[in-house]
Amino acid sequence: MAAKTDNPKLPLAKECLGALEKCTTKSHVAAWTKKYMATLGYKAVGRILIGESPAQAIASKGERRELATK
Repeated sequence: MAAKTDNPKLPLAKECLGALEKCTTKSHVAAWTKKYMATLGYKAVGRILIGESPAQAIASKGERRELATK
């Protein structure tokens, strides 16, 4: 199974990562997390928060396994 690189949510996931990296307080993180949870979903945002790449965070279960082994 080939990983999808044309996922329409990928630019939004990258934007989410950039916004969360710039946060300086817990309230900023909470506000940005709420914003992106509405569009990306709570699981994808949670994966970004724990350090996964945006592509891996929005990929399906099988695609995540494939990306993790690369």
